[in-house]
Amino acid sequence: MLRGKRFTGQAREFEYSAEALSRDFQGAVYTGKDVVVDENVVTAMGQAFIEFGVELAALAGVFPSADAKSHDLRWFKNAFDAGASANDFAEIERLRRADMASANIHDINH
Repeated sequence: MLRGKRFTGQAREFEYSAEALSRDFQGAVYTGKDVVVDENVVTAMGQAFIEFGVELAALAGVFPSADAKSHDLRWFKNAFDAGASANDFAEIERLRRADMASANIHDINH
C-alpha cells in the first residue's frame, strides 16, 4: 500500500534508515508531518486526528472551498483545545454554522 508513497506515522515506529524504508516499504518516503495525502492514501500522526478527519472530509468533497476547509479545521482544533466533549458537538455545530454565516462561508448542508 505504501509502495512509492509519501507517508507519516508515529515517529518511533518509523525511525528507519533510508535503506530500511526502501526495503520494508518499497520506496516509501517517511515525512514526519502531521498528515500526508499522497493520491488516495492518507496517513497521520496519532495526535493529528482532527487534521486526519478534515483531510478525509476534503477528499470526500465535503468542503465547498479551501476557505471552508480551513475554517472547519480551525474551529474543531479550537473546540478540542477548549476541552469540548462528545456531548458538546451539537452546540459546536450550531455555533460553527452561525460563525460560517457571519463569515459569509456557505455550508453545503443548508
